Amino acid sequence: MKLWYVCQVNLNSQHAEAVHVKEVVKNLIDEGVQVTLFAPKQDGQVNLPCELVEIDFNKTAKGYLSFQYKLLKLMRRHISGSKPDIIYVRHSALMVAPYLFGWRKQIRTFVEINGLFVDEVKDLHNVSNSMVSLVGYLEKFALSKSYKVVAVTKGLKDFLVEKYHLSNDKVAVIENGANTDLFRPINKAEALEITGLSKENLYLGFVGNIAPWQGLINLIEAFRIIGHKYPELKAVIVGDGPSKRELEKKINEYSLEESFVFTGSVPYEEVPYYINSFNMTVAPFNAGRNSKIGISPLKIYEYLACGKPVIASRIKGIDKLIEDNELGYLVDPDCPQSLAKAIEKAIQEHKEFPSERLRELIVNHYSWKAVAQKIVLLSSVKDI
Repeated sequence: MKLWYVCQVNLNSQHAEAVHVKEVVKNLIDEGVQVTLFAPKQDGQVNLPCELVEIDFNKTAKGYLSFQYKLLKLMRRHISGSKPDIIYVRHSALMVAPYLFGWRKQIRTFVEINGLFVDEVKDLHNVSNSMVSLVGYLEKFALSKSYKVVAVTKGLKDFLVEKYHLSNDKVAVIENGANTDLFRPINKAEALEITGLSKENLYLGFVGNIAPWQGLINLIEAFRIIGHKYPELKAVIVGDGPSKRELEKKINEYSLEESFVFTGSVPYEEVPYYINSFNMTVAPFNAGRNSKIGISPLKIYEYLACGKPVIASRIKGIDKLIEDNELGYLVDPDCPQSLAKAIEKAIQEHKEFPSERLRELIVNHYSWKAVAQKIVLLSSVKDI
């Protein structure tokens, strides 16, 4: 099968979207799919075993529209070689060219939806109502012209079906995954040596973008409640992001400097060593937009692939996964008291979670290999 993968992602970033694209492409190739990747021009080399078609791009309204024009020209040029069986698009705001091209050339086009772009654009400053309307129109156009829609959560599928009056069969749910070769149990002494963390402490770890919806402010409030009782307990925040300064200010206000460690951004290949240094992990997402469509966060799958129990907010998309399989603890979102109680319980019980059982579920059902296999299977279905 020949597949064109289209995205508007900086593939050399440490963000989840870049990880997602690269892992899906690599695993599709492992499944025997011939992939051509259309993406923005990268600053450095992208280590992927496929043809990469790079397009000049800058993040302005004009830049987004220019990207679509250049993408359309390049797709027309590439089709002179051989026609793809599938065009697979990771949707982003103002994306339109691949849907228009696939529709005109009668190529089955799949659109992957990872969030509500209209809502995200509304949250930005200095965005006109006309721009919000345009993003909504193009999203509707993308869904109407696509052969299949891939949603990363059941909640997102339900929302799309209702809002855009899509048939239930047109929308498939394929959750995110983890690289189970990279994210695996590692000897803790080795992990601590590489990360430089002390064996004398108990670690509660978070990995990801430090952004408001991650709910890390609630983690600080929880430490304010129980931190004095567990001086050996440290929260390790692996990553960087727009909310870091605000969090550091709050930590200083509460005199919790000794309880928090910020590593900054670390290379993707080093993240498993940090997770294996942790005694337990946390994903304290706030409600907000997360509760509307559910979540399928890479960090949860990566934590579990390393055999670490999870403390997470009770939000659609991960609640049943954690509760039904007894993978950790669920807490009320935006509730520091609930989070503090769960942390205390985890301190007492963390050794009772067998890492093999936590990892097994991810290897069997939530690896990137499993994600690629689901996409291939979906591509083989000819009738909606």
